[in-house]
Amino acid sequence: MEIAVVHNKYFNLGVMGRSGSRSFIFDLTGTSKHNPFMCSFEKYNDKDFIRNPNILVLRHPIERAKSGIKLNLQSKFHGKPFLDKINYENITHIIKFEDIQDYLKIHKGKADFIFTDDMNQYRPWSLETFDYTEELELYEKFLEKPVLEVEQYKLLKEQIT
Repeated sequence: MEIAVVHNKYFNLGVMGRSGSRSFIFDLTGTSKHNPFMCSFEKYNDKDFIRNPNILVLRHPIERAKSGIKLNLQSKFHGKPFLDKINYENITHIIKFEDIQDYLKIHKGKADFIFTDDMNQYRPWSLETFDYTEELELYEKFLEKPVLEVEQYKLLKEQIT
């Protein structure tokens, strides 16, 4: 399982599918391709990889899963619980999914990342496929992190453009 991460010398921004991954990747890099930005959780948690700010885009787990199910997307990136794989202490800021339109223009279009063999094997799934109990608890905990201000995001973006 992996997370999409825009990583540079100024900051890290981690985002899962159905949480604005294409929009943030496109806004920060000019491409909507996921592949160059896919990162293992082990690497994402590595102290040598972490930048400050280390930002996580956060969407309510059930809403994220419902969106992935509705669009028949793979559960692995678009609905499977993942917050237990992130070192809570490493996250300095969050961006709430419901506010992303304040940060950027939403990028719409067909996902263009290449599926691995494992991801390419479609397996129908539903909300009952996963137990979201711990994920919901962790979601509430992550909501306690400071929200990255819109102006701070724009300043960070300017540094890499």
